[in-house]
Order: sequence, then C-alpha cells, then structure tokens
Amino acid sequence: MKQLRYLLRREFRLFFTNKTMLSVFFMAPAFYALLIGFTYKKGKVENIPVILINHDKTPLSDQVTQMFEDNHTIKVLNYIDEPAPLKDEVIKTEAAAVVIIPERFEALTLQKKYPEITVYINTSNVLTANFATKAIQQILAIDATDRDAKQTAALKAYYSGIAPELENLRYQRENLKERRNSPGTKLSGGEQQMLAMARILRTGARCLLLDEPTEGLDPVIIEAIGNVLRELKKRGMTVVLVEQNFRFASRVADRFYVMDHGVITHGFPVGELDARMDSLHETLGV
Repeated sequence: MKQLRYLLRREFRLFFTNKTMLSVFFMAPAFYALLIGFTYKKGKVENIPVILINHDKTPLSDQVTQMFEDNHTIKVLNYIDEPAPLKDEVIKTEAAAVVIIPERFEALTLQKKYPEITVYINTSNVLTANFATKAIQQILAIDATDRDAKQTAALKAYYSGIAPELENLRYQRENLKERRNSPGTKLSGGEQQMLAMARILRTGARCLLLDEPTEGLDPVIIEAIGNVLRELKKRGMTVVLVEQNFRFASRVADRFYVMDHGVITHGFPVGELDARMDSLHETLGV
C-alpha cells in the first residue's frame, strides 16, 4: 500500500511539473469546446456534401432527388453516371455520404418490389457522418411502413393525371365494371385489349410497344385510349404504335412511318402530316 501511494505521488509530481502534459490536459478540452461551438454556432449543421447518383432518371427517382435537395442539412452533388473511382470523388468533394438510386427504381416500386437505395457513409469525420446519416434516414424513411407510405404518395402524385382516363378504360361500360372479377379469358376481345393496357401501365414500363390496341373497340373506348397515350407522352413515356386506324394514329402520334410489305416507304414528323395527306390516301386507301 505504501508503494502504491508512493507511485501515485510520484506520477502526480511528474505530471504537474511537465508543462506539455499540463497544456494538453487543460487546453485540449477548451479546443474541442470551441470546435464544437463553431460547428453548432447556428444550432444546426447545414450543407454537408452528399454525392447522389441517379441511375434511373425517371419522374419518381427525380422526386427522390428533389427530396434530398430540399433538405437543408445536406448539399446534394448530382451525378448521372457513377464516377470512377468513386472513392477518389468522395475525397475530392469531401462528401459525407454517397447515395445511389438503382436502375428500374420506378418500375420496381410500381410492382411493389421495393428496390434498395444504396447508401455509403464516409466515417472519416464522425460529426458530419452522423448528421448526414440522420438526414438520409429521414429522407428515405427507413422504417418500412413510412417508406411505403411515401412511395405510395409519390406514385399517386405522379400518376394522378392519368387516373381519370384509367377509370374511363376500366368502367366506360357498366357491364365491364360488373365483370371486374371475371377471368381474363372470359372477357370479350375489346375488354381483353383494355385489360392488356392496364397490365402494361402497372409495370412502370418507360416504353410501350402497342400493336393495334384499338382493334375491336368502340369509338368511346378508342378515344379514352387516345387520351391515356397523350397523357403518358406528356410524362416522358415513349410509345411505339403499330396501327391501321390512321385517323386514331394521327391524333396521338408525333412522328409517322408508313410500312409497305416490310419496307418503310414514308417517314415524317406530325408537322408535315397535312402536306402528305394525298400520298397517304393513295398508299393507305383511307
């Protein structure tokens, strides 16, 4: 016991006679207090650089990107393609995190497959890493229920414009509404066409290939399909339409190609349609 007290007295004596140790012991806490005070001088941390790579480039992924940009804690550095090597870009930009939105994000979300958004955290600075992590968690709503609600809300907002036309496709006829629980094979030809359109739209596809979608449909349903196609075009979807009903195609298409026995004989934009009507009448017989 005496030896222990002797060692303690000796260590304390050495400590208090060592100016370097005293400086570190008393100055270090003050330095860190000033550093943290400077960091939190506004009571919050803002503009932490975060690299965001959007591989999907769809309205839904753009909406997620906008959610990041609206958050004041982080400063979004947008990239369309992943920089190589990514580690060097993180060091160069001093980014606290990297967020990667995968390809087919919107399509998989529409199919309720819940695609994963990849997040890498740069832990070289613990303070900024913690704040960036918290902000990203808030944006992505990591909780499964909350995340599902946010995705559903985003999808409803995006597709709200075509919802009325989809309702027209579904329930234009009272007998179709009555048969909504019937097997697809029991539907008429026109009803099966409408069912096929609805199935395509639910996949979240960005390009539609339609082969005579108006065949067997009455004029009211044809008009509803035309309205849907025009709305989908406004929202950036590509539509390739093969159609013998030239009058219908002329109301929805931006560019026309005429094929005769497997050979494209005409190709022109919609602005030239009126000037080419005579040759089209001669070729198509309409």
